[in-house]
Amino acid sequence: MEALRRIVAILLADLRERTRTPRFWIVLGLVGVATWYCFPAVDSGHLAISIDDARGRYSSAWTGMTLGLFYSTMLAWLGFYLVRGTVLRDFDTRVWQLLVATPMTRRGYLVAKWGSHMAVFSCVIAVGLVVGVLAQWVRGEDRAFNLVELLKPVLVLTLPSLSLTAFFAILFDMVPMLRRTGGNVLYFFVWLLIFAGFTSSFDQGVNAAIPHIMSDPGGFSLASH
Repeated sequence: MEALRRIVAILLADLRERTRTPRFWIVLGLVGVATWYCFPAVDSGHLAISIDDARGRYSSAWTGMTLGLFYSTMLAWLGFYLVRGTVLRDFDTRVWQLLVATPMTRRGYLVAKWGSHMAVFSCVIAVGLVVGVLAQWVRGEDRAFNLVELLKPVLVLTLPSLSLTAFFAILFDMVPMLRRTGGNVLYFFVWLLIFAGFTSSFDQGVNAAIPHIMSDPGGFSLASH
């Protein structure tokens, strides 16, 4: 229990520090705007996600799947630059030296940092889901609200993808040559290869085999099937 308290304390301290920065609130605002445009008006002629040039009705299930896929790819890219730097900041400010003098283990410290990244992602996703529900109600195709169907794609598709992003954010902070601009540039190509590269190669035919759970981090193969 004592180890858990230390992990939670670091997690909450990181989260409070992030929420005090203008960048955090600017990102939340941009996510809200981007989410709204994922649900264009019926007569606009635009589609955010389509299946054979068609889309589902704006229901809780369709809202959840649209946002689940959107966040599992785009937030996996932009979220890296939002959360990275907390480990590096502890190195630069010598907070790490204080933590080493406590009973906190290295593994516990890294788990706490990973958890703080996931907490930030959860805040961003929560704002997006609220906007998505509002868009569903305004468009008026299906105003029935189903919390389970709304959250299911996020839990199955988005959170696993973002957990990998949180891992990379910590890894790049720990490797000296990846802590600065070089790491920021390299991650863009990592994202193209791991998160975005699979989306153009999956088989979405009706007779396609059920994709392996690890087929792609963004979950496009599973959602397409």
